[in-house]
Amino acid sequence: MKTSKALKKFLDENDDIDSALLQEFVSIVNPSDSRVVRGWADETHTPKGLKLILLRQFLTEKGYEIDELKNLAPMVTELIRLIYQKSISLENAAATLGYIDGAELLRVLRGDKPIIEKRRPKWEEFFASQTAVNIPASIISLPRPPYIVEIVHLLQIHKSVAALLTPK
Repeated sequence: MKTSKALKKFLDENDDIDSALLQEFVSIVNPSDSRVVRGWADETHTPKGLKLILLRQFLTEKGYEIDELKNLAPMVTELIRLIYQKSISLENAAATLGYIDGAELLRVLRGDKPIIEKRRPKWEEFFASQTAVNIPASIISLPRPPYIVEIVHLLQIHKSVAALLTPK
């Protein structure tokens, strides 16, 4: 369903606590002012930029299937999730992935533009480096680098040794 429809449904089905949570996640300055979010649902005001991306991810996390996210590449939806979780800022992601600024990356996150081929290696490199921090390997098209496998193996050995040394 479209973002605006999902938001309306969310607001109809949930109490003010969830609305306040929504406002917090999309960085609205005054979380007690429900008029802003209601304006989004009524389409008298529309979220733009990063707030729109965060709203879509919030609704996805609440279990809604958002039409605008369906055709995005898996790496794009994963980056949206990382930004939503505050694991990386939009500006840092843009710089890491070789974009001029956050606005240029936002066009990709909204689905207005695809990941262009010359930037794909940077995206793949970024996600390959993130596999050690619980990002599903299925979202990248490169196999895990050998050093990641070695690190995982060393962590497993460390756990085993720690278990042996722990007094019972």
